[in-house]
Amino acid sequence: MHAHARRTTQAGSALVAVVAFLATASPASAQLGEQIAAWDGQGFIMFSGGQQLLTGSFTDRGLFQDSRGAYLGQATNSAALETSAFNTRYRGNNGRVFDVTGGAKLYRNFALMLGFSRFGHDQGVGVTGQIPHPFYFGEDYYRDLEGEAPPVARAEYAVHLSFAIVVPATESFQITIFGGPSFYQLRHGLVSNVLFTQEYPYETADYTGVTTTTRNGSRAGFNGGADVAYYFTETVGIGILARYNQAKAELPSVHGGMPVQIQVGGLHLTGGLRLRF
Repeated sequence: MHAHARRTTQAGSALVAVVAFLATASPASAQLGEQIAAWDGQGFIMFSGGQQLLTGSFTDRGLFQDSRGAYLGQATNSAALETSAFNTRYRGNNGRVFDVTGGAKLYRNFALMLGFSRFGHDQGVGVTGQIPHPFYFGEDYYRDLEGEAPPVARAEYAVHLSFAIVVPATESFQITIFGGPSFYQLRHGLVSNVLFTQEYPYETADYTGVTTTTRNGSRAGFNGGADVAYYFTETVGIGILARYNQAKAELPSVHGGMPVQIQVGGLHLTGGLRLRF
C-alpha cells in the first residue's frame, strides 16, 4: 500500500474514532439513534484553536547541469558538463491551527456552514546531494552531501464550505455533523540551492547550508467532521471540534522542473467558544 493511501486510511480511522468519542461525550447520546429533536435555533458561531495532526511530508529533487566550469560551492554551479543533484525531504510536523466557523439554518436540522482556518509551522528539512568532481568525469567520482537545513515556514489558509446536521441532544448539548468542499491557499519555503565547501584535491565536498525561496499554490479539496458544544446559557458555551480536511496542492518548482506536489490539510482537533442564536 502506498504511503499516501496509508495516511488516508489512518486519517479516516482517526476521524471515526474522534467523532465516536465526541458523540459519546454527551449524556443524551443514546437518544440520537431513536429520534433527532428539532433544532429551534437559527445559527451559530464557533471560535476554535488547537492542533493539526497528520500533516503531509514530501520530497523534492533538483537536477542541475552547468557548462561554465564554475566551482563556486553551489550545487547549481558544481562542475563543467556534468549534472549535480540534491534531494530535500520536508517532514510533516504537527502545529497550531485556528478556526472560525459560522452556520445558518436552512431547514429543520439542516444548516450551511462557512469556516476559515489557518495552520502554520516551521517544517524540518533533510538534505542529501551528489556533486561532480571538478577533475574527473563520471558518477563514480561524485561526492555525497548530507545535512540538516534550517526549518522553512509553511502556512495553510483554508475556506471550508459545509452542509451540516445540527442535533440538539439536550437543552445544553448540541452536536453538529458536517462535510463539504474546502479551498486551500498554501505558502511554503523551498530549498533552491545547496551550499558546500571543497578543497584540493577535491575528494570530498562538505555541506554548509542552503538557500531558500517561497512559493504559493492553491487547490480545492474536502472536509468532514463533528463538533460537540455545551452551552452554559441560551447563547454562550464551549465546544470540541474534530475536522479532517485534505487536498493535493501544487507549487511551482524552484528548479524549473515539474511542480512540487504537497498534501495540505490534516486532522484538526480544536476547541473554544461557541455562540448560538
